[in-house]
Amino acid sequence: MISRIFSGAVAGIDGFLVTVEIDLSRGLPSFTIVGLPNAAVRESRERVTAAVKNNGFEFPRKRITVNLAPADVKKEGASFDLPIALGILTASGQIEQVGSDRVLVVGELALDGALKPVRGVLSIVSFARENGFELVIVPGRNAAEASLVKGIRIAACPHLKCALSVLSGGRVAAAGSGVSSMATETLSGDSAGNPGGGSPMATETPSEDSTGNPGGGSLTMTGVSSADSAENSGSGGFSAMTSPPSSSDAAFASGYKSLASGGGYGGGKERYDYSQVVGQEFAKRAFQIAAAGGHHIIMVGPPGSGKTMLARRLPTILPPLDDDEAIENAKIMSVTGAMDGVGGIDLSRPFRAPHHTASDAGLIGGGRLPTPGEITLANNGVLFLDELTEFRRNVLETLRQPLEEGRIVIARANFSISYPARFQLVAAMNPCPCGYFGSETHVCRCTPLQIKKYLSKVSGPLLDRLDIHISVMAVNPDEFLRVARRRPLSSKELRERAIGAYEIQRERYKDVAGVKRNADLAGSLIDEFCRLDGEAQSLLDGAQRRLMFSARSRHNILRVARTIADLDCSKDIEAKHLAEAVQYRISSVFDSA
Repeated sequence: MISRIFSGAVAGIDGFLVTVEIDLSRGLPSFTIVGLPNAAVRESRERVTAAVKNNGFEFPRKRITVNLAPADVKKEGASFDLPIALGILTASGQIEQVGSDRVLVVGELALDGALKPVRGVLSIVSFARENGFELVIVPGRNAAEASLVKGIRIAACPHLKCALSVLSGGRVAAAGSGVSSMATETLSGDSAGNPGGGSPMATETPSEDSTGNPGGGSLTMTGVSSADSAENSGSGGFSAMTSPPSSSDAAFASGYKSLASGGGYGGGKERYDYSQVVGQEFAKRAFQIAAAGGHHIIMVGPPGSGKTMLARRLPTILPPLDDDEAIENAKIMSVTGAMDGVGGIDLSRPFRAPHHTASDAGLIGGGRLPTPGEITLANNGVLFLDELTEFRRNVLETLRQPLEEGRIVIARANFSISYPARFQLVAAMNPCPCGYFGSETHVCRCTPLQIKKYLSKVSGPLLDRLDIHISVMAVNPDEFLRVARRRPLSSKELRERAIGAYEIQRERYKDVAGVKRNADLAGSLIDEFCRLDGEAQSLLDGAQRRLMFSARSRHNILRVARTIADLDCSKDIEAKHLAEAVQYRISSVFDSA
């Protein structure tokens, strides 16, 4: 007998369908899994066997063949345990499936039948909704992230028996008694075509029975009608609540935001604030421009000048995540296992600061089983590389492609995986080995050859991809006391203007695919949106002749000038905007090397 259960897996951060086919035939007892399973999938044979037996069911003493289709795609992880177990019990006649063509199942089994959380549930549930599935069965601890996807019912089961109850329509036959003849149809839609009838999307927290056995706990159901709730509460061991329906991605992001644990902007005192940085007004202005336009920035300066403080506070002035960014970041969190399912979700833009000993696989992603690297974890946020020259040069060079394309492709012999990598790079470095070249308070003891060798650790092509270059010198004691008496600019003040400029850009580029901020402009789009008047054009041409800018640097200047004009709410790029942009490309420490 053959049974079929639909499951899902993740490639990159996107879900795809895996059909779990189970065949029980005569012959010597065996249990074979085919379809390019990795070690974790092959080991599911032992977990499934123990879970089935320990819950009072009979494990078939037959030749069992499990096929994971498509057969040419490698399958990883333990998320196929539950669909394999359900398929075996269905094929052996111990349970009956109801509406299985509209149900997708994922989950890892413990030996006692408890369901453990798996990675990538958010991506899999999103895929299920987009492809017409009506119900997804997930482990109880994945309930929070699964319920972020609106427009589909979620059954969050703490135990194998709960999943069996859902799949069989609310009734499970006693062990050895054959198939129940009273399976209840719980997946039928109402007259309007709404799955289950009534209002979908509800959430209830899983609970345990008085003995602490998860098998006796209640099942979390989302998207179930009140009528089904009353019916199932008596027979299926679960309860349900209802809330208004919604199926749009905007509703998804709203759910994402509703679970935010404190991410928001301007809502209370923040741990980091630019008011804590005394002086450095020029650097703060550069960071405001970077925040408004999404520009990459590099700081060069001696130790103790405030480079790390400036970088760490950049997320406090960035625009909040929009709906698409929230969805994408949530999927990354799900794939990496960062969603615990019991706490809230941080809505703020990510800030990643890898150590300079990081490998290329750690930075861009990779490994034998590819996983996202720091540039993907910093997606739609900030990647801070402190002590830039201490990173291995080959590691830094891997940043070139993602800086240009906003994605990283990890290729292997027979497959490739693409991860998003739209991060904002902030780099910091010393001007020389001792750190005090150009300092007014310390004497540099490095020779010109040492300085040149030190700076050559960062290649010209990489520097050329960074829009803003600034020198950050230490504030001398006299100036520190004088500046400290004035009220410094706060993150709130810097953020208000940055967000205003960001909104101008969103309106300008609303019909331009792939462009949200000025930093995204490329090629002919720069000529279209960064036009200069005669005075500004002459200024740019003269600067390029004197400073020998590359074509890429010229484009960087135009993009930064466009952002400065937006901060001034100016429709046109004026000469003063261009002049300020040019000064962010002048870096005397590199010119003198």
